[in-house]
Amino acid sequence: MANPTNKSGTEHTSNPTSTTGRPGDQNRGGNQNWGSDKSHEGTTGGVMTAVKDKVQDMASNVADVAGRAKDTVQDWASSAADAAGNAKDRVKEMASTAADTAGEWGTAARDKAEEWGDDITGLIRRYPIGALFCGLGIGFLMGQMMRRSN
Repeated sequence: MANPTNKSGTEHTSNPTSTTGRPGDQNRGGNQNWGSDKSHEGTTGGVMTAVKDKVQDMASNVADVAGRAKDTVQDWASSAADAAGNAKDRVKEMASTAADTAGEWGTAARDKAEEWGDDITGLIRRYPIGALFCGLGIGFLMGQMMRRSN
């Protein structure tokens, strides 16, 4: 609806009408449409933007913390694997050393037994009658020990 004009061709403003078409709404803010007020939208939009930014920051922080936790766990797992590998190597080395030592002792015992066998054989050949009586005495003593244990 167009505003009425006076005789001079200028608009008549004594009783202005608002965009709603009701006289006097202009003084009460009737020409404002609160649903599309830009200042109100700016406040709501600003809050929404701030909330959105905070949520994105929190998500980024959570992702950073999760990434650091993952790296820490991987470091721990790597350290544990290294320690297990080192322990395995040490056990292998110790087992190898023990086997070598046992082999050396076995060889030494065998050599010593061969020496004693050679010495006893030499004594038996040198003193056959004494060896015979010595064998009879050892047999008699063993028989006595076996009879007492039963």
